[in-house]
Amino acid sequence: MALNAGGVVVRAQLVWGTDGAKPEGKEYRELNADMRTKLVNNLRWKNYYIVKSEERPVTKESCRFSLSERCSVGLKPDGKGSVEVQIFNPMAAKPTEPVFTESVSLDSLQKGHGVVIGSNSKDRWDDAWLVIVTAGN
Repeated sequence: MALNAGGVVVRAQLVWGTDGAKPEGKEYRELNADMRTKLVNNLRWKNYYIVKSEERPVTKESCRFSLSERCSVGLKPDGKGSVEVQIFNPMAAKPTEPVFTESVSLDSLQKGHGVVIGSNSKDRWDDAWLVIVTAGN
C-alpha cells in the first residue's frame, strides 16, 4: 500500500458486472482474480470488467473525481482515521448531493478491506455497476 505525505492512497474502480462478454472495441480490463473471487462469492454476475480506475491520496481535504459521466466519487476524511466514500450522479437534479455514502477506516483499507457500492444498470437489464474502493499501490 502506498503512503505519501498526504496519507493513504486509495483506488476507486468503476466496474461493470455482467453475465455477457466484454463488448468489442472497449478497452475494459478484467477485474483482478482476488477481487473477482470475492465478488463472485457474494454477487450473481459471472464477469466483472474495470471501466475506469483512479488513484487518489487521502489528505485532510475532501476531493472529488469523475469515473464516468454518471458517476463521481468523493473522499471526505473525518480527521479521526476514517474516510467517507461518497458517490455522486453529476446528471442528477442535485448533482452536489451524494446519492450514497459509506464510511471506512483507513486502518481497514491498509489491512486489505474495501468498500463495494453497487446499483442495477439503467442501460442493460440484469447488469450492474459497482464502485470498488480499496488501498492503492
